[in-house]
Amino acid sequence: MSCRVTPLVERKSPAFAQGNSMSFGPASAKAARKSGVSAAAELGGERRSRIALPFECHGRGVCRFPAPPMPSECHAMVDTQDNRVLVVGATGQLGGVITSKLSAAGVPVRALARRRDKLEALAAPGVELAAIDLLDLAKLTEACRGISQIIATANNNMGKGATSPMRVDLAGYQNLCAAVRNTGVRRLLYVSFRGASPHGPVDIFRLKWHIEDVIRRSGVPHVILRPTAFMDVWIDQLIADGIRKKGVAMLFGDGTGVANYIAVEDVAEFAVKILGRDDVVNEIVDLGGPSDISYNDLTTLIERRLGAPGKRRHMPVVALKLLPPLIKPFNEVAARMVSLGYFAATLSRPFPEWKVSADRFGVAPRTVEQYVNALPR
Repeated sequence: MSCRVTPLVERKSPAFAQGNSMSFGPASAKAARKSGVSAAAELGGERRSRIALPFECHGRGVCRFPAPPMPSECHAMVDTQDNRVLVVGATGQLGGVITSKLSAAGVPVRALARRRDKLEALAAPGVELAAIDLLDLAKLTEACRGISQIIATANNNMGKGATSPMRVDLAGYQNLCAAVRNTGVRRLLYVSFRGASPHGPVDIFRLKWHIEDVIRRSGVPHVILRPTAFMDVWIDQLIADGIRKKGVAMLFGDGTGVANYIAVEDVAEFAVKILGRDDVVNEIVDLGGPSDISYNDLTTLIERRLGAPGKRRHMPVVALKLLPPLIKPFNEVAARMVSLGYFAATLSRPFPEWKVSADRFGVAPRTVEQYVNALPR
């Protein structure tokens, strides 16, 4: 017996504004009540829908509310599914590593991303490629058929304008929740960030919190992974790259703030281990590594490894705070990067509890020193 896809009911609502919150006007509130949904469905507010259904908005005031599958029909489908895993965002930095690890372990994988050309690099025995946009609910629903679990890492952090994450990411995950409910997928794992907050200084961290909220309220069995800062980004891309190209390390603020770091490879290992643990459900799992270190000390390690002369430039905190709103109208991505610098310069983020998840899932995250010592000179 298969799990049927229930029809989508269209209701009128104000167009979704900038991906952060949504509310219903008087007319749409009445329609929403008729479909069993409270009029108070603001993503960032205190009021919540009585029945937590995901919804997707397509502009022009139209929102579509997918009804949940009938439980009696879906249990049969779940019981007969294989262990195929759908990796959403498979061509990304983390998604690609997860796909490779699952494939190497003999787990059948369906790798999903927008661009077919990038997916081709993941072609391997047991890996099925699916070039699908998360905004295409019909195709996304088909991609979820026959899937046991989903690990979602997809984001459009470097997008701008029409492809800005503030415009497309939240709607994409609303669609994903709808597809999960309508196809009986057993569990959804979403990779967020330990700094996700509805009120933080970085737009993509606020966005991640709202995506978490959509997943929580959807009723989908889920696990939210919250890793600390990626070594691959902060060490490779932000510090080492500048030293290699210009002989100068760019630091945010005075460099004294302490942060915890974890390698992408280790986050992927956590994800694969959790996929194999059915007892982990409807919870947030914080992930980190053994190293709490200041930006100054981290830069010193990298300079020594690369044989750099130790030249540094510090970007003042006041500039990091004031520049983003000034440059955002001209370069959204640059404004986002400066906001990240402000976040790094002003918030100390050690994570002494990192070992809790490491022991629980049997993962031994590498230290910053181990990661830096493996950098190519």
